[in-house]
Amino acid sequence: MVSLIKTATTRAFFSPHKNKFINQTMKRFLLSLLAIGLLSQCTRETVPPTSGFGKAFTLSVNESKSLPLSSAESSEKPTDAVLIFKLNAIEDSRCPANVQCVWMGEAVTRFTLEFNGQTSPVVALKVAPTGKERTDSTSVTVGNRSFTVLLKSVQPYPGTTPSDKPNATFVVRKQ
Repeated sequence: MVSLIKTATTRAFFSPHKNKFINQTMKRFLLSLLAIGLLSQCTRETVPPTSGFGKAFTLSVNESKSLPLSSAESSEKPTDAVLIFKLNAIEDSRCPANVQCVWMGEAVTRFTLEFNGQTSPVVALKVAPTGKERTDSTSVTVGNRSFTVLLKSVQPYPGTTPSDKPNATFVVRKQ
């Protein structure tokens, strides 16, 4: 009787049909784990802006930056589909480093945008010294297109490095 139970148990666990089922189930399980592992490593690749829109750039006074629109989003001729950002002036009245002032001052930038043969009026953005540098932004429409301009910083901070030419860092986004 014991040998009969032992034989039945052995056949149930080690029969060729059972092994085939276990092998197929194991293969499916391992393939599923592999697929889950591979898919969990997938991330959406963010393509950095190639045209310069959305990227920070730094200019000194009387310098300009050309920001080409991609041909897919512009109906203008390729030579006209460029936004030109020109920094006209930086006026920095911020309180110098390590000095106590009654008024903390501000740094004002003045710039123009040129697009499709048209030039915007002079636009002013400022940054005022507080615990955290507050940034300023505005919307500018020129040549039937609207752009958002963000002033990130004005450097150098007064009293830190007197030999450096003042410059400003901006970000321009298409609306």
